[in-house]
Formats: sequence, structure tokens, C-alpha cells
Amino acid sequence: MASNLFTFVEHEQYSTQVHQKFKIDGFKFFQATLDLLKNILKSSTKQPSKTIPSSALAAYLGAHALCYEDGMLPADFTISMLAETTGVKYDTIRKGFKWCVRNAFITKITIDETIHYKIIGYSEYNNSKAEKPRYPGEAEHKLSYFRVPKAIFSILDKLVHNKDTAGIITLLDFCNYFSRQLMNNKENISDYACVRNMSYLKSTLRRKPHQVREYLNHIIKKIFDVELNIVQERKPREREGRKRKPVVQLVVDQVKLRLTELCAKVNDDLKKIDEKVANFRKNVQHFLKHAGRKVTKQDMRDIQAAFSGEIGLIMSYMEKENDRNELYETALGIVGRIIDSIAAKGKRIESVGGLVRDALKKAVDIWKTTDLTRGVAMDVATRYAQEHGEYPAFYLRGRSN
Repeated sequence: MASNLFTFVEHEQYSTQVHQKFKIDGFKFFQATLDLLKNILKSSTKQPSKTIPSSALAAYLGAHALCYEDGMLPADFTISMLAETTGVKYDTIRKGFKWCVRNAFITKITIDETIHYKIIGYSEYNNSKAEKPRYPGEAEHKLSYFRVPKAIFSILDKLVHNKDTAGIITLLDFCNYFSRQLMNNKENISDYACVRNMSYLKSTLRRKPHQVREYLNHIIKKIFDVELNIVQERKPREREGRKRKPVVQLVVDQVKLRLTELCAKVNDDLKKIDEKVANFRKNVQHFLKHAGRKVTKQDMRDIQAAFSGEIGLIMSYMEKENDRNELYETALGIVGRIIDSIAAKGKRIESVGGLVRDALKKAVDIWKTTDLTRGVAMDVATRYAQEHGEYPAFYLRGRSN
């Protein structure tokens, strides 16, 4: 019996916490797309590699890493670009890409007499105008996409070489889990763990235990830390005339993967939002002093709470820094004008926190209905709804039932 007996424990996968300390360093992939791939494999009587070639999955992942928000590949897209991105040989990735086009995963579009390529379904899954963030029949609301670390391209060629379609899908499952786990803020990247039973891996990978261990230790271990829960050592029986050297077999009942810095990084967006909070406090303090209002420590705390609740929350669902800057400038400008207006009328500001919060709500109401930013507001509302199961208060405010 091995001495390292233990049981892996893992936390709930989903959380509604918005501000993530870390984020996956990679590209967007949709839950519905992964579900579709799994269903195709499940409904087929053929082997996974015969149903969807591993080279096709590699090309499909590479296309997701290269495409724009509408699923269009760059105008100058070439197979060489795809080969360089995925690390898969040119001829292999070319065959995989052709399979994707032939089987309607990727389509050709002619624009100005030039052929372009687009991932089918990408723009629909990524559509900010979607009114139903929950999949039919789901008991809980889940974010519609996850992020796949770019580090997978360092092991993708090996999986393709082995024609390991099931191995690639299982890898995407790991990526999906870790991407969502990051919603649960922890101290270090290595604190995020994914636990799977050996029986589950044998089933999903469609292989024997020693082959599962080979998949984990020789491929997956290059980007994730792998820990095996060995519950037993099987020693071979003594036999006379044995030609092969007896081998001690290890019995593993669980596997723990840990996230590494190859796949995740510090969330710079959160740091930028914190910087905006500090900058906003400083500017509002200046407005108030100019208006003759003494600013207390409690006022500063109230200003920060108001900004974090009304503006910071919205910013945390934005993907572009320019969009955050636009909202920030709108909010700061309106707060400043309202404070100046009150001072000009000779009125006293009683509640700084209440005044700032009301002013920020007015700023958001203007921002969400302006032609140039209305679409961004809808993007934010939809991402929030996909995670929480309901639209945010700022989006519903002023709308008729």
C-alpha cells in the first residue's frame, strides 16, 4: 500500500463574484460550441478521431485564437498563419482547416471580390443583443463562454500527432473549469485546482488507466501541475521462467490538476479599475473643496463606495479600456457639473455619498442611451445577465415593464 493516501477536495465551480484577481491568458471559446462538439462525438458510432479529426479541432481552435469579435478571420489570413499560431505542421493544419470548411464549422464569404473566412455561429454566441442568456432547461445561469489559454498550443501538435480528439476535448473541459474557477478569488494561481476521478477520465478519454497516466504526465503536465492520488501498489506475482521484468502497477483513483502561470496572469483590468476609483476620489475631493465643502474621511469612503457600486461594477464587465475611459469621463464630468451647480446656487451639500451616487446614476443613464455607447451598455448588461441570470439595475432603470 502506498504511503501518500489522501482525498482531493474541490470547491463549487461557479461563483457570481465579478472582480477576478487573475485571468486566463488566452482566447474566447463558447460553452455552446464545446457542447456541440461533445454531442457530435457522443452521437457518432465511430471513434472520436474518425468523427472529428484532431487536425480539424486544432484548426478550429487556431481560428478562434485569430478571429475578431464577429468571428471573421483577418483579411490577410493564410494557412501559414494558422500553422504558426497552433504549432501544428502546415500540411496537417491545412487538412484540418479544409475539414472545418467542408463540414460547415467555418464558411467562406466573398467581400469586394475577395474570399474571407468566418467561424459559423461565433457572432451569434457573442451577440450582445441576445435576450436569453440562459440555455433552455438549465437549472442555473452560466457564463456563455470561457477562455482557453494560449499555452495549449505548446502541446497541441502532440495531441494532433496522436490523433487524440478525445484528449483535446478533455483538455478544453479542463480549460473551461479553470476559467470559471477564477471567479473565486484566491491568493495564488496555484491555489486553483481541478479534481477528476480516474473512472471519469477513463470514460472521457476512452483509454486504459496507464494510457490516462501517460496523457496526464507526458502532455497535460507541460501546462498544468498534475498530482496523482495513488491508493494502491500492485506487485506482480512471482512466476518461474518470466521473460519480462516484473513491473509494479500503480492504482490511481483521483487526479488533481493545478493552474500554472503558463496559463493565467494577474488581472490588469482590475488594477486599472482600482486606479480609476482612486483618481475619481481625488477629482471629486477637488470639486468639493472648490465648492467650499469640507471633505471628511467618511465622505471619501462614501465617494469610493458610490463609484465602485455604480461605475466600477459596469467597468468590470467591459472588455476594452477605451470603453472604460469613455464611461469614466462621462461620470466625472456630470458629477463635477452638479457640484458646481449646487455651489453656484449657494446651497449646502449635506450628504456627499448620496449626491455622488445620484449623480453617477444620471451619468450612467445618459451613457447607456447615447448613440456611440448604447451598444457597449448592452454588451455589459448581457454579460452580467449571462452570469447572474438577470439584467443589472442600471440597464433596467427607466425601462417600462
